[in-house]
Amino acid sequence: MNFESHPRYSELGKNNKILLLDPDEAIQLLYRDELSEEGYEVIPVTEAAQIIRYIEAYEPALLVMETGLYGRNGLRLLQDIRRAHPDLPVIVCTADASFKMEPNVQIADDVVLKGMSVLELKESIKNLLSFKSLVSSATASYPTGGDTPLKRIHKLDAKHPLPTTKPAPAIGHREEY
Repeated sequence: MNFESHPRYSELGKNNKILLLDPDEAIQLLYRDELSEEGYEVIPVTEAAQIIRYIEAYEPALLVMETGLYGRNGLRLLQDIRRAHPDLPVIVCTADASFKMEPNVQIADDVVLKGMSVLELKESIKNLLSFKSLVSSATASYPTGGDTPLKRIHKLDAKHPLPTTKPAPAIGHREEY
């Protein structure tokens, strides 16, 4: 398929690559077919130990990963990915509905239940990439190291600190004026 001719290609920008980390070939085939129809280039990865190298080599827009099927702890792998690539959106796909309640899974951008329907996954990808695009375009007008809205607020706070007030008196303490 020629991705440049896909109607959503201009919406996706030049980076329409999604890394798919899942050892199940049937899931890889299903997701690749479904996501390719949406204009994404899906790069399947089966080796969890190689995921950081794949991220650096392909520079994907997003990572979709299964965390529970690897000998290595999937949440630990997710933490390693976050440390190495904190700006990469990550969607965790799992067949275990209780996995959404795991406290450490919150470092993923989204958790989607596996199933024969990939509508929830497609919607999650679309939302995350739209948000990433919005953030990128909002910050693109500010050169690296330059003034951003947040830096300007901090400068104003430094120049014009908010007035401090006296702490409230302790209960039972009577202050004389």
